[in-house]
Amino acid sequence: MRLYLKRYQYRNAVTANLWDALTEVSGIPVADVMDTWINQTGFPVISVEQMQDGNGNTTAVTLTQRRFLSHGVPDSDQFWVIPITVCSMNDPDKILAKVMMERHGGAQSFQLPVPEPGFVRLNPGAIGLYHVKYQENVFPSLTTALSENKLGPLDRLSVVLDLFALVIFIFKFIEK
Repeated sequence: MRLYLKRYQYRNAVTANLWDALTEVSGIPVADVMDTWINQTGFPVISVEQMQDGNGNTTAVTLTQRRFLSHGVPDSDQFWVIPITVCSMNDPDKILAKVMMERHGGAQSFQLPVPEPGFVRLNPGAIGLYHVKYQENVFPSLTTALSENKLGPLDRLSVVLDLFALVIFIFKFIEK
């Protein structure tokens, strides 16, 4: 990264120069991602649907997004480009997939490279600025992971905050 910063040493640079340098280093379309985060209000709630085989292994994941606001009524006119990390439900260090959620707002599906026993979880380490809404059948696994301290402190906090935020989100949606 230092090499890219030296490119503009002692010269003027614009925001696009920073995004271009970060894109070169990371391989992620930083300008596309940042445009959605800087120019929109609120942030997304990612809904997760997990397809399982006959043995109870998760094989495919479908993601959709909606806008989250702590006040006002959420609408579906704004969408984000979101880097998503998928991990094992009980082991945040076991990264199963990394996907880039597109801005189009439609459902986005992907297959896991190897079936994962049980369910999967998003946002390990709580580094993504989005809330996660899991299917109801995932809650027993989440509560077990929480009660048995299988998740680290940031992951536990993230799950609890997601649940709290979704209560607000649901009440705002019902009021609409």
